[in-house]
Amino acid sequence: MKKQVKKILICLLLTICCLCGALIGATNNILYAVSNATKYTNVLYDLQTDENFDASQYEIDNTDYSLYVIQIAESNEKELFVYVYQPYTLDSNLKATSINISKGIDENLHYVNYKLTLLNSNGVFNKYKVDNFRVETTTTRYYDISSIFRNWNANYDESPQNDNTISEVSFDVSKQYKIYYQNNKLVIDCIETEIILIEDKFVGFVRYEDGNWWHLWGESACDRHFVAFSTNKQIDDLLEADVYYTSKSARYYMDFDNLSKGWIFGEPIDEYKYLPKEDMGSYDNNHNIFTWERIQRIDDFIDSVDLSVTYSIAFFDVENISKITEQGILGLQEKQWVLSFVETSYSVNSTLHYENRYSTRVGDVSILRLKFNANGETYNLGVIDNKQSGSTEAINTWTTNISVNADRLAQFLRLLLILAFIIILLIILAPFLPAIFNFIIWLFKGIWQVISAPFKALKKQKKKTKKGGGKK
Repeated sequence: MKKQVKKILICLLLTICCLCGALIGATNNILYAVSNATKYTNVLYDLQTDENFDASQYEIDNTDYSLYVIQIAESNEKELFVYVYQPYTLDSNLKATSINISKGIDENLHYVNYKLTLLNSNGVFNKYKVDNFRVETTTTRYYDISSIFRNWNANYDESPQNDNTISEVSFDVSKQYKIYYQNNKLVIDCIETEIILIEDKFVGFVRYEDGNWWHLWGESACDRHFVAFSTNKQIDDLLEADVYYTSKSARYYMDFDNLSKGWIFGEPIDEYKYLPKEDMGSYDNNHNIFTWERIQRIDDFIDSVDLSVTYSIAFFDVENISKITEQGILGLQEKQWVLSFVETSYSVNSTLHYENRYSTRVGDVSILRLKFNANGETYNLGVIDNKQSGSTEAINTWTTNISVNADRLAQFLRLLLILAFIIILLIILAPFLPAIFNFIIWLFKGIWQVISAPFKALKKQKKKTKKGGGKK
């Protein structure tokens, strides 16, 4: 009986140990780092230097178009390599293009989107170099990787709606690597991290016109670029956001003499925008100042776009009305939050021979990080989000109503009548003006003599007094 009890206790103890080991292994995976890796070594050779690596676990699956990060490595030249498992092998156009990495962790999360260069492949395994990345010299280094990207492909990926396009599709990595030395051996400590997924998204811009309704030879405006989105997690209050996007100058020309037209673009530039909750955007069109919060709930955003502003010019009242288009309403449906991340200028320059329209093309918008409150807790998480571009047309249209202000018109007419009366009177009196001017001059001289006479007499009296005193 005692032996049976001992056996039962031993089995229970072993079961508990196994469960604890499984739980620890689910969140913390300590791997010895890939050794002697250079840009010239083969991906499979590098991976097999890790004694825990088993290539048989990574099978071909031509129904899976995803990318999976399985390991990273640092080279002696301070380069960073990323090893990716790609189960689909029938299309070489599905290789990774970029990756989101933060060198800081926890409250210091700061993701940068780095381009990837494919070094070599072996079956389902690919080895990439992280471009423009320099490994730090600190004894302990962190790499928080939220997602990895490849080019969007119409054969495998869903198309966005509402005149949006996707350039790169993102895939979940949600791993935090810690690289350090243990017993004189380089070790990678890898844990899984929590992320937030963008489930639905719409990119666009709002145009604020300059308010000058005549627009004879040109016009100017401000484009407010935004991304509206919903997520897979509850957000009670959005506190901060990091956004990546690209921008490039754009000029649309029309040559009326040579009957030609077309677009000219500058080189795209990678841009990053940090958005705290209290940050504001604004535009002054010389008649009204438009302001908005950069982080808004969807209803507040719509209210800030659907608006009416009025101002006066002479005896006219001008009302400018902004209204979201039907396509804009469709794009904003079922979204939760909106980030208005940058403003750019728009202008038109016209003559009888040509017209130029200058603007900035903003695209490849991707949310990198969100800090928010939910159920009394604060979260600071990396984001899984595609690179998406919006339409070349604003989501709002402007209409102008001009009406006459009766009071100002009456004042203007009174001034006009007074001015006309003065002009007519001057015309009638023109022949008599020299005599009138002479009379006015004579009159002023007489008045001056009358006014100055007492002072002259007083002055003469003082002189006589001084002379009389001298004779004594």
